[in-house]
Amino acid sequence: MSGLRVALSVVSCAVAVAAGELGARAYDAHVLAASGVDRTASPLYVLTDAPHRYELRPGVRHYRGRIDINAAGLRGPELPATADADEFRILFVGDSVTFAGEVPYEAAFPARVEAALRRSAAGRLAHARSLNGGVPGYGPFNELYWLREKGPQLHPDAVVIQFCVNDVVDPLPQWDLAVGSELPPDAVPFDAIPNPAAHRRVLWVLWLRRFHLAAHAESLFARAPTIQGWPAYVTAEQALSIEVYSDRLSPEMRWLRRTYLALVDEARRLTPRVLILFVPLAYQLVPGYPVHSPQDVLRGIARDNDVPLVDVTGPLGTLGPVRGFRPGTPGAPDVWHLSAEGHEATARLVADALLALAADKS
Repeated sequence: MSGLRVALSVVSCAVAVAAGELGARAYDAHVLAASGVDRTASPLYVLTDAPHRYELRPGVRHYRGRIDINAAGLRGPELPATADADEFRILFVGDSVTFAGEVPYEAAFPARVEAALRRSAAGRLAHARSLNGGVPGYGPFNELYWLREKGPQLHPDAVVIQFCVNDVVDPLPQWDLAVGSELPPDAVPFDAIPNPAAHRRVLWVLWLRRFHLAAHAESLFARAPTIQGWPAYVTAEQALSIEVYSDRLSPEMRWLRRTYLALVDEARRLTPRVLILFVPLAYQLVPGYPVHSPQDVLRGIARDNDVPLVDVTGPLGTLGPVRGFRPGTPGAPDVWHLSAEGHEATARLVADALLALAADKS
């Protein structure tokens, strides 16, 4: 009888777990459907055999009511068949911060930079045209190979490489958000991984997350990294602290310096006018925040690569985190993506830097 009781208990537990998993899957499907998300398709992205693995799908129109992707695979209006001889093209390379899907195209800093340069009437800059090459989920590795493939066709006169503090996280969770199960975990190139040991842990966690019940349980017990009571997380998908930037010998920092060396070299193949744009996290703007090592690291990378660094921490700090960044959802502030005011402040600084760079390289 004791054996039968054990067997019944095991069966009961298995039935309960299965019921919980089905319930969790039904709940998640309801939430996604209510949000207009279809995880079975990627309307905004297309897979590629190139190392960057995915890119924007050309020809998308009115995605989420405000996003158009032109025939060149860039967010924004169609480009003319041939560039005017007087045109000055600025190619912006980056992630979702540059893509700026939260705001209308005209409100994002690439378009605002174009408008500011045209108002300047400074030679060819009066004919400026911004090319928004931002792709959500991208990091320096994606940007390097995207630029290598797409850059020559776009004929940029200047390249702006946007950096976000989450650029050193493992790429797999970011890519999974974009294209989901269309891209298997083993499709991530080794050179795209900042920390191989952390990547192995991410693979294990992602495997567990395939069970929706486990994912819900993880969210209940998850704790975001903190430092001295301040927030320190750099992404919502991986428990990586901003303190990683304080260790110059960490795998992430060595990978970042190596990848940026290649990325800047790739940009210089296209034009001598290259600059790096540093966008902080919103919580770094709170007075008294103790960690600014990411800014120090990027200053070093810019110096080592002999390119200007545009750090918008100051102008955004004047606005503060509430005005400079979008609010996100209740209980989950968006510390990565700029508000319309944040985009405007960023555009002013970038436009001034490009004016100086164009004068210096003319």
